[in-house]
Order: sequence, then structure tokens, then C-alpha cells
Amino acid sequence: MDLTSPATEAEVVSALDDASQRMNWHTQTEPLITRFRPDLILVDPSGTTFVVEVKFGQGATHFGSLAQLDTVRDAYQTHIGANKVRAVMVTDVDVDDSFKLLANQTGIQIISTHDLSGDVGNGIIGKLESSESAGT
Repeated sequence: MDLTSPATEAEVVSALDDASQRMNWHTQTEPLITRFRPDLILVDPSGTTFVVEVKFGQGATHFGSLAQLDTVRDAYQTHIGANKVRAVMVTDVDVDDSFKLLANQTGIQIISTHDLSGDVGNGIIGKLESSESAGT
């Protein structure tokens, strides 16, 4: 699914799932991790795992969303035993500086769909790959 202007969270999840599979990444949609269900778990060819939550609309960048994503990442790392697990929030809203700071402090990568050009799924994969090579 090529998606250039996402309207819903489900469309972004589907586009990202499709793009990651085309790149030979392992994907799981809404897997149950202890009591949590992140939108996606992606594992790139190097073995890095990404716990991805897509949050759209008003309230998407609530501090509680970061706490939940941090908890899900930690639960996945503990439950599965993966040694390199990264948390990622994809959103369609402008993120203020205090939210960015807290995300950075908790090791959560924020990707805004407004910063993507072309296919959304490919754009998110590109952001994940570039942040991985930069070590962030």
C-alpha cells in the first residue's frame, strides 16, 4: 500500500507494515506483550527491534503516551529477551519542545508524518534506518 497522505492511524500502520515487509523486515501487528498491544513490532535485518505506536489527533502527544510506550518497550525487552529494542511514536500532530525533550530522555524516537515526503511507510522506514546508522 503506497500512502502519501495518511488520514488514519490504521492506514499508517498498514503502510508501514507493507513497506517493512518489502524491505525484508520481520513484522508483527498488534502482538500481545504481557498485557500490552503495540501497533507494530518491526525487526530489521540487523536484529534491531522497533516497538511502534501510531498516535493521531488531539491528545496524541500526551505524556501518558510516552510512559505507556516506554513500558511496552521494557516489557517486550524483558519478555522476549531481545537486546536492542527501540521505541518509536509516529504522529500527525506538531510536537512541542517539552514533549520532544521527555521523549529524548526516555529514548523514544518521534516521527511526524508531516516530515515525510512520498510514501509514508517508506519514509518511516527511512527515518528508522537513518537514526539507527546515526546511533540515535
